[in-house]
Amino acid sequence: MAREILVTFQQYQKYEYGINRISPGKLYRLANVLQQSVASLFPQDKVKDYAPTPPRVLQIMRLISPVAALHPDEMAAIAKALTRICGNASAAEE
Repeated sequence: MAREILVTFQQYQKYEYGINRISPGKLYRLANVLQQSVASLFPQDKVKDYAPTPPRVLQIMRLISPVAALHPDEMAAIAKALTRICGNASAAEE
């Protein structure tokens, strides 16, 4: 199977044991080799209806991703501003 999806035996074992995540491309190749749909490789009780992420949300996610590299004080200020904008729902998760 490893040869069929173009990975080493060791890498395939890591996929099997859940040590490494499988990329979408490898998952697609695996499904093709097994002659199955990608969805059939997931437990059906875990599969949820796909709702596309609105473009504005994607834009915000792209803009906010560099926040992790900021100084903790800067991150705190951003969190405070977002709490004011979004309400206290996010503050309850702290």
